[in-house]
Amino acid sequence: MRKCARDDKEWVQNSLLAYRSTPSEVLRGRTPAELFLVRPIRTVLSLVKPAAFNIGDRVLFLNYRQNKRMWLPGEVVGGSGVVWKVWARDLRATVTRHSNQMRISQPIPYQERPEQQQIPRTPSPERQPSPIQEEPPQQQATPKKSALREQFAAQTRTGGTTRGPTFDTSTEAGTLHAGLNSCLRIGPDTGRFD
Repeated sequence: MRKCARDDKEWVQNSLLAYRSTPSEVLRGRTPAELFLVRPIRTVLSLVKPAAFNIGDRVLFLNYRQNKRMWLPGEVVGGSGVVWKVWARDLRATVTRHSNQMRISQPIPYQERPEQQQIPRTPSPERQPSPIQEEPPQQQATPKKSALREQFAAQTRTGGTTRGPTFDTSTEAGTLHAGLNSCLRIGPDTGRFD
């Protein structure tokens, strides 16, 4: 390790690259980098043996004209090694490209769609809707004013002094309100809380 550290400053990166590009049995024969990037990574070893192209192969090549980098379809018409001549149908010209600017084009297999089932326009006898049963119309319940609200409204209509509403203590809520009412009673003379 010390020798690696003295000779090469990038030994950590190189060892990590070697680890990440090595197929693992735990990962079912795939590399950690391939699982992460969903493609195999390019290493020095993969550059030693470039992808082989044959004359007549359909390829995608990198077109960098008009300051736009686009992958265009083409067909290999000549060349060898790393430099190839490609007939570009879209450009109507033969271009020369390095093999690292070319990819083998794999046609997408055509899959026929299953025929869609026709939905009948008239309902079938087994799918007939059940007859609608008419129910007598229900009377809408009108919201009733609470007894507390009615008592308070009656006291204010008559012009009487409101000392605070009285509550029915038969319910739990009424007991709570009655306790609050006794604590917060307004006096007739002072108008203050007791």
